[in-house]
Amino acid sequence: MSRREFAEVYELAIEEALDRRALQRNPIWTESIAAGSKAFISTVSKQLWNRTHLVESEVDAGVWTVRASSIPYGRASGERWRERNEKGTVPF
Repeated sequence: MSRREFAEVYELAIEEALDRRALQRNPIWTESIAAGSKAFISTVSKQLWNRTHLVESEVDAGVWTVRASSIPYGRASGERWRERNEKGTVPF
């Protein structure tokens, strides 16, 4: 999808939401680090490899999000780093 096509679709979606008076906050967009296609979410997740725990999920047909888990930093983050290091997925 080109930038222009995206802008047109986005503008139409905003107009429709306003017409429906759908003005409430939507956690899919407001609580996610990113939202988009599976490929986009995978790219974002790889760039955030050092986060304690990221959760990728499909929230609608073809719409994926990545969120930070509620797991606090500490032991879990060290375990995740170790796992990625063993798999060779740490980006340095």
